[in-house]
Amino acid sequence: MSGGFVFDFGTDDQPAQAEEEVGDESKPACKQWKLSGSDLERTLTEMHEEEQKTMPVGDLRVITLQPTLLSKDQCPFSNELKSSDIIQGVYEGGFKLWSCAEDLGKYLADENINFSNKKVLEAGCGHGVPAMTALFKGASSVVFQDYNEEVLKLLTIPNIIANAESKARRSVDATAFVEDTVAKTQFWAGDWGDLLPKEGVSGDANQYDVILSTDTLYTVRTARSLFRFIRSHLAFPDGIAYIGSKTMYFGCGGGVSELEGLVASDGDAGAKKMCLKLVKNLADGLDNDRQIVSLTWA
Repeated sequence: MSGGFVFDFGTDDQPAQAEEEVGDESKPACKQWKLSGSDLERTLTEMHEEEQKTMPVGDLRVITLQPTLLSKDQCPFSNELKSSDIIQGVYEGGFKLWSCAEDLGKYLADENINFSNKKVLEAGCGHGVPAMTALFKGASSVVFQDYNEEVLKLLTIPNIIANAESKARRSVDATAFVEDTVAKTQFWAGDWGDLLPKEGVSGDANQYDVILSTDTLYTVRTARSLFRFIRSHLAFPDGIAYIGSKTMYFGCGGGVSELEGLVASDGDAGAKKMCLKLVKNLADGLDNDRQIVSLTWA
């Protein structure tokens, strides 16, 4: 790989050094799609032919994989992942199950957050734990967004289908349950800045009642980009975003403290303002303190 700066992680969940900016030419192309019947059939076939490694997260069974074992055809940057969890401008960590994704998925389930008939989007979804929680709690539609198409196709989609199959066993018509569940999903791959609504385009097609995101505030750059993305896609006036994050990411800036500053300084006179609220503090002594915060329109 050339042109991309690789930054290493000192611990399982903590960036060890700041990143450098890279040119836009390294960014993957944006794509948006829904699964067709043939896509679903092919994914099911591949899943049933391979031995899946899973782990429990709440009432979900989450498929995990080791991206360094993927072929170049499956994942062009797999070799680079042997020495880094993130390659800025190329890969943003989606194959790893980060601790805040588990935190937020558990919070949404334990607090019985109402997703009935809600339009939901998860930004930087990876495995898609929070968004799957919303999907199986009655959301009318769920967008799974990740920087990398490879993450969505090799990890997110198999997780959705596997959990739909598992829950379908309680249904009278298991096949219809899986098909109906998948029909509610859509997939976005690409950089948040490139997925913003086009200027001059109005309407609520890309407005969401609930936006979810975890471990995506890990630098000043990503915190600013995520905040702009949420501002552009959160339904006004009743939308809510839930974000799981470290309080800070040592050596990289970012964290909840960076988001607090963005909210406090946001907007010119008369512009719509946002309000940040701490909804859960997770200080277990095993990790940098983690928090779940909400963003709403003030």
